[in-house]
Amino acid sequence: MGAGEGVTQGAFGTDRRGTEMGAEDMPGHAGDRADPGEAFRLAAVLAEQGDLAAAEAAYRRAEASGALRLGRLLEERGDVADAEATYRLADDLGDAAGALKVGMLLEQKGEADDAEAAYRRAGERGHPAAASRLGELLEARGELGAAEAAYRRGDELGDAAGAFRLGALLEQRGDEAEAEAAYRRADRRGHAEAAFLFAGLLEQRGNLNRARGAYARADARGHPHAAFKLGALLEARHEVSGAEAAFRRADERGDAAAAFRLGVLLERREDLRSAEATYLRAAERGHAGAASSFGVLLERHGDLAGAEAAYRRASEWGDAAGAFKLGALLEQRGDHLGAEAAYRRSEALGAFSLGKVLERRGDLAGAEAAYRRAREAAAAESSGPVQHEPDGPVEHELGAPDEDHARAAEAEAPSLSEEPVESNRPESIASPLGTQLDDQGEPADVEAAYRRDDERGDATAAFNLGGLFAERGDYAAAEAAYSRADHRGHAAGASNLGVLLEQRGDVDGAEEAYRRGDQRGDPTGAFNLAGLLAERGDLAGAEAAYRRADTRGDAGAALNLGTLLEGRGDFDGAAAAYRRAAEDGPAEVAETARAALVDLDASVQTRQRRRLRVRQTGWVRRRDS
Repeated sequence: MGAGEGVTQGAFGTDRRGTEMGAEDMPGHAGDRADPGEAFRLAAVLAEQGDLAAAEAAYRRAEASGALRLGRLLEERGDVADAEATYRLADDLGDAAGALKVGMLLEQKGEADDAEAAYRRAGERGHPAAASRLGELLEARGELGAAEAAYRRGDELGDAAGAFRLGALLEQRGDEAEAEAAYRRADRRGHAEAAFLFAGLLEQRGNLNRARGAYARADARGHPHAAFKLGALLEARHEVSGAEAAFRRADERGDAAAAFRLGVLLERREDLRSAEATYLRAAERGHAGAASSFGVLLERHGDLAGAEAAYRRASEWGDAAGAFKLGALLEQRGDHLGAEAAYRRSEALGAFSLGKVLERRGDLAGAEAAYRRAREAAAAESSGPVQHEPDGPVEHELGAPDEDHARAAEAEAPSLSEEPVESNRPESIASPLGTQLDDQGEPADVEAAYRRDDERGDATAAFNLGGLFAERGDYAAAEAAYSRADHRGHAAGASNLGVLLEQRGDVDGAEEAYRRGDQRGDPTGAFNLAGLLAERGDLAGAEAAYRRADTRGDAGAALNLGTLLEGRGDFDGAAAAYRRAAEDGPAEVAETARAALVDLDASVQTRQRRRLRVRQTGWVRRRDS
């Protein structure tokens, strides 16, 4: 899979087994966790009544429970040998948790065979965690079929770790549907890593509403990377305050990428001192993009030595933007050889600047080759799709260099066979800078960048330009920009065009635009199309469109779908749709969906009672006749 963006640490996360509990906290047979004193008193009463078998069982529970408590105390103070002996006493008395604790201590000592036997005893006595522990031993020695069977037993007994490990095993062999179901069960039982991986699968297939919910649950359970992923999805929806709070939590847990993104948000709102400190933390954790951004801020307030050191660090870590900025700094102070070396490390980003340096020292063949690379990179950028959708998947990997402060190429590379360099310099290399400048630039710079990319035929640039116009109330210009994005195949561009057309009364044009957005997979297009169809009485078409939007993760569509299904008597379908809306939707939608569920349940019960009375009345009439 991908749990989403390479954020996991190994196949099973940072904690292979989830949160460990003390043996006395783990479930076993009914009565195993009884207070020793109460069990002892019960045994005395049973013995007085002559029920010796029940009295013996109660005495055993008392001794086993006491042994478990003593073993835990001994283990906590470091007396492992005596703790093991005490746990063995509980195990000998038939206690499931005692056998489990014996197995855990034996496994820690490397006595895998004896640990396996202990886990099997605990499992036979019904302890859920024992089956999962046994599965891990079997998996470690390559017995995957037996391990899967053990995990399934643990899962069936309600063990979160068993469901999680089963999901991981299924995902390894490519069965993502069953893996997702297993992760979902483990998530419902409170397993942090399972919630994280479940979220990753949801995000991978584009169900971002549910992915955000699962990341939020993993974050609440302390997962080290879930807060970063949650913040990234919130930032993509422009929920800046929520994203910042999530990035702060992840930063506090030591996440380098989260510290970097937090720095970007702080810099965007001009809190440069906090941004600088945050970039520094991320850079100290090895984030190359953060080192580049830290250098930019240092250079901005005149600390050129500090900026150079930061750029060098970023360059050494393979960050093209850092290498480019280092080359520019070295070139400014006359170190052309150092600048040349840095530009070479900056890959295509510094190709034009490298060409200038080579041309100045007379290497015209090398300069021509560098300019050619710059032109090829510009052509590739302007022709390839750039994903900056409002609700699209997050693209930065954990710890990977980020290019929000990169893409600062100076000018389109000339051809030496045409004119001298100084007289043939168009304004800029074709590069989708607009979205990146949006993070840090002036509005005029952002709009200019979008306009340049739009003029070169970039669909996303036209879409983002339409957003700028709509925000400032210039709806005619926004409509024209969305129309260009739509013409170039942009899904959300078609949907937004439909909104503007509908607002000015062109309902037929709006429907056609919504249909194009829907056909390209946009949930908003399907949702808005469904609304138009419902208004004109085409409930079958509206239901189908709401279903498509629901499948794409739109909680509002699930709510409206539930209303349609309830109206035509499909109460089970309506309840399922309302539950999806309640689980995945924002607060207002979720609250409405929960209220609809309550009303639906009451309505269904009323109908059932009415049908029951009709059947009883009919039966009496038939009997009387």
